[in-house]
Amino acid sequence: YIGDLQIHLVSPTGKSALLHNRTGGSTDQLVQRWGRGGVEHPELNQLAGDEVRGEWKLVIKDLASQDGGALQDVELILRHW
Repeated sequence: YIGDLQIHLVSPTGKSALLHNRTGGSTDQLVQRWGRGGVEHPELNQLAGDEVRGEWKLVIKDLASQDGGALQDVELILRHW
């Protein structure tokens, strides 16, 4: 269930933006686009100006026991203005 999930995007410098925090109840699939063209997410602003080169991490935690899931597709698009 997406209501069990907590999702962070972590930049190469270690800054973290919380994208999803246990909302959505018992819906089975989280299909979401954050940022321009999607859900405006103020927490992404704290990553603005950060180094884009390096390893970006998407940290997904299922905070309920007895559950499982699978990540099917992720895409990260970074734009420099």
